[in-house]
Amino acid sequence: MAVKVRCEHCSALFNVSDAFAGARCRCKYCGGVTAVPQDPSQTPSLPRPMKPAARQPNIRPIGVPSLRGWLRPNAGRAALWAFVLVSLVVVLSWQWFGAPGQPLDQPMVQPPPTVVDRSQVARVPLPEARDRLPRSFLRTSFKDVASVAWLIDCGDAMSGYYSDVSTLVATAMSQLDPSTQRLGLCLASESHTETLSLTLAGGASLEAARIKLRDLKLKGSPNLLPGFTELCSWKPQMAFVLLARPTDQPTLSGLIEQAQKIGLQVNVVTIGEPYHGWASLALETKGEYRCLRAVDLQLEVARVMTPVLGMLPASEPVDPQEPVAETTDASTTAPRTRNKGDLRMGTTNK
Repeated sequence: MAVKVRCEHCSALFNVSDAFAGARCRCKYCGGVTAVPQDPSQTPSLPRPMKPAARQPNIRPIGVPSLRGWLRPNAGRAALWAFVLVSLVVVLSWQWFGAPGQPLDQPMVQPPPTVVDRSQVARVPLPEARDRLPRSFLRTSFKDVASVAWLIDCGDAMSGYYSDVSTLVATAMSQLDPSTQRLGLCLASESHTETLSLTLAGGASLEAARIKLRDLKLKGSPNLLPGFTELCSWKPQMAFVLLARPTDQPTLSGLIEQAQKIGLQVNVVTIGEPYHGWASLALETKGEYRCLRAVDLQLEVARVMTPVLGMLPASEPVDPQEPVAETTDASTTAPRTRNKGDLRMGTTNK
């Protein structure tokens, strides 16, 4: 007769011969040694389940912070760590590569002067140099545009950039085709607004614009809306707005409304800082937006003012059709312009 035995180790149930009643046998499943019941008719019961071990408390020395709390996902803590990392990257990039917009081979640009050097206002290249320049203003082409107008914010904020800005504007005006294109100019200051209505491009209109650029007094924070309204009354095909300060929403909305009435394309250029509020004026009128820092402005002037060919001083304009005098001496032979400030060209040593 067989005796049923339940293993004390793996709880498996198996049969053994009654000859082993009251003895011990080895489990054929796990190999553990277990006791055989005395009574063959007794059915072994399941062993009592083991009591789970008590959870050990999280004990740490006093004064030692737990890292588990800092490692748990937390949106606020993640944002803090991201801010710290981004700040570290920005500081290191400025230290290694310089501030944004700063060339690597140049020192940090000094703040622009607050006094305008009138001798450097509204300069234009010599005719030989102008022929080599593209017909554009700050890389925006006006080759196929019938009429172009410029609006300059002539407030105190423009003082440090006015010489270079007026030079770029005068150079662009000198590149217009006198037979097919017209130019206009609006200078908005706090006291009054100087304007040059749309007129056929050429030597006379260019000189009139240069005189207005040289004689204007920069003052205060002018309201650009009246000057822009007058500019829109000329109905030019393209306009350039040059600014050096932020704007408010009512003024910006008024400028956009005036431009959209006549379908005027407005290209906005901010000087010094990227006042992104002005970008909406360019976007709403299908124009372009650019920001020129001090170093960028200087590089643009250096690009259009070819040093080899020299430039015309603002104080003494020269008619391009007038013949150029020539002078020679014992050591050099070179044609020389009649202006004292011009550079000699083609100098060779004997």
